[in-house]
Amino acid sequence: MRSRGFAYHAATGVQAGTLVELFSVSAIGNYNYIPTWRFLDDGAIEIAVGAAGTLQRFILNNPSQVNRGWPLDSASKRIGVSHQHNYYFRLDFDLGGTPNDDVFERIEEIPDGSAATRVKTITPFTSEGADDVSPDTARSWRVRDGGQNNGWGHPI
Repeated sequence: MRSRGFAYHAATGVQAGTLVELFSVSAIGNYNYIPTWRFLDDGAIEIAVGAAGTLQRFILNNPSQVNRGWPLDSASKRIGVSHQHNYYFRLDFDLGGTPNDDVFERIEEIPDGSAATRVKTITPFTSEGADDVSPDTARSWRVRDGGQNNGWGHPI
């Protein structure tokens, strides 16, 4: 558990925030994968994955293939081949006392054409799927219980 900086900073005062951070390291092949989960006190979840290791794919330095990677050294004339690693997550929250009644929603704040305001839309997902990040619409997601509320009457 550690500080996450300010939860808020206003003329009336400040409040520090906290988070719980979990990570693991998995050695697979010549790589170490480091998934990190941060659970913030405001309900946000941040997921990150790091990777470190030794390149496993090389080609000989050939002028016609130089755009497929980067030269590693002049002596071996090897090129490290560009590649990517994909990490997928499937989350099942089961909030509250009843499983299978959670609601997963996309929240977007879409510009309305003026420079000053946006229109908020909340779209529920009715089946399992994937979604893309969209900085232009300030897209975020919320998981809430379908029936249980907190002490203020809001869904948990």
